[in-house]
Amino acid sequence: MLLAVTLQHAITARLPGYGGGITQAAALAAAHPGTALPALAGAFGATFWVALALAAAALIPALLLPGRAPSGARHQPAAEPADAADRTAAGPHRDPHS
Repeated sequence: MLLAVTLQHAITARLPGYGGGITQAAALAAAHPGTALPALAGAFGATFWVALALAAAALIPALLLPGRAPSGARHQPAAEPADAADRTAAGPHRDPHS
């Protein structure tokens, strides 16, 4: 939406006689290609720079996000205690305190 509004304002500022419709812009470009086409190109160019600035502004916080852990430091499951392994091999859970 922001880029559409930026483009609309840039075309209005650069193209005399433009009232806000794409068919009118096409008619002006067909009637006066020597002046209308460079004006339209300038409007699209200005919109490109706005899009580039928005992407650069979004890149700054994206680079500040925490990254992945190094490949050697991945989370390893904790080793199971020896008595827990014996209990699971022995069958159903028995309370050692009873």
